Amino acid sequence: KFRAEDKKRILDFIKKNPCSNSERIINSVWGDDPEGGPCSNIISAHICGINKILTTYNFKIKSSGGPGSVYWLEALLK
Repeated sequence: KFRAEDKKRILDFIKKNPCSNSERIINSVWGDDPEGGPCSNIISAHICGINKILTTYNFKIKSSGGPGSVYWLEALLK
């Protein structure tokens, strides 16, 4: 289950650390998880959900695509 607090932590991390990859995001959000947190592909699923909300505010988290992808927050043009 996707928790709202995880989405907020992901968004906050990307805002403060643009061009971060999935590994850095996972370490930041779930670094204190004794089981190590989720696998890296869960980040793209979380970001999809975050973007559904952000687009109403004319923002979107973008990625470079492919393995080793990095993420950043971008304002959408009207």
